[in-house]
Amino acid sequence: MGNLCFQTVVLFRMVGTDPTIGCYPKLPDFDGDILLIEQVVRRALDYVLRELSGSQGGFCCGQDADSDGVEGKYYVLSPDELAQALGGADAEHFCRWYGITPAGNFEGKSIPNLLGQAEFDREPEGIATLRERVYDYRLGRTALHRDDKTFTVWNGLAPAALARAGMVLNEPEYLDTARQTAEFLAEKPTTSDGRLLARWRNGDAAHRGKLDDYAFYAYGLLELYGATSDVVYLVRAAGLADQLLERFFDRVHGGFYPYASDGEQLLTRTKEAYDGAMPSGNSAAALVLSRLARLTGDARWREAVDLQLSWLAGAAGNYPAGHSFAMPVFLEELWPSAELVVTARKVPEEFWALLRERPRLGSTVLVKTPESAQALAAIAPFTKDYPIPEQGARYYLCRGGTCARPVDSVSELETLLSPS
Repeated sequence: MGNLCFQTVVLFRMVGTDPTIGCYPKLPDFDGDILLIEQVVRRALDYVLRELSGSQGGFCCGQDADSDGVEGKYYVLSPDELAQALGGADAEHFCRWYGITPAGNFEGKSIPNLLGQAEFDREPEGIATLRERVYDYRLGRTALHRDDKTFTVWNGLAPAALARAGMVLNEPEYLDTARQTAEFLAEKPTTSDGRLLARWRNGDAAHRGKLDDYAFYAYGLLELYGATSDVVYLVRAAGLADQLLERFFDRVHGGFYPYASDGEQLLTRTKEAYDGAMPSGNSAAALVLSRLARLTGDARWREAVDLQLSWLAGAAGNYPAGHSFAMPVFLEELWPSAELVVTARKVPEEFWALLRERPRLGSTVLVKTPESAQALAAIAPFTKDYPIPEQGARYYLCRGGTCARPVDSVSELETLLSPS
């Protein structure tokens, strides 16, 4: 319970990876379904921020299920104790909604759940307030031990979920935390020569990073770039990808090894491609290479991702369901491409609103401002040819190698994005 790995996987799959890549019309309003997804994302992220934030940055790896030596003691409740904590009528309301009964569902007590609620997406009035009161009661009753180790691999995923949610939900706190987590990883479990270490705790970092550490962190940085347009994150992601290719990649057959070539050596160097509760480092690395190839136009990323996808397709061929994170990578590559370059002295808020409305309006979005122009030109040289207007913003949209005329307003851009 309370595991950062689980939380971040849930979140990046809900708000971090959309298989519908390319330009598409505004999503229809599914009312309750959309609101339910937003509610789940917000509650999961709020839990991570509230319970797992480390005192020196980053996120701790989890909380124990046991309290005071009793399994699940913190989580289970009974009608009698809730009656004392909330009062009769409020307790009945809370118990009815969360299925808390005298018989219980776990060793004579109840784990609150919504399994019996047909309309679980329609929370009754007053439940939110009661839930906060029950949370305060639980804290006063017993405490959960927190494992304060910080693992690079799980923290690498956190910025992806936080950045995507922060942009789509227009929630500055999530974006700020994504930035802070990225800075933590750049400073704490990173050596002076830029190599990642796998674990950090109380100032002590140890164990050389593996494939997943690099691939997940690079993925998180690319999502941060997409949500903030801060070119620093794009540059850092490319730096990590360089290390992936140098130390982990099989340049002959494709696929990434779990250990670096100059690190721990086993009898055989196997490659793992299965996407289970956690995605494989190979799938995440493929996504990183694919996005870098399209963002920068650099041939070396294209050559690497083509080889990697060929290997990954072979690995997934007999069991596609076991490669659920690889499938969106294939979709990003196979779907008709769309590239958008925005140039402005200051990008208008209307554009960011459009991104929130259509979080995948294009497979790549580059933003060039006077502050980012030099660094962007170094990593994506083709952007040198895009002038920054004196006033307003200019939008350059290309699809499938064909570029539309540049436009100077978000409304004109929306027209270009609309299906023909």
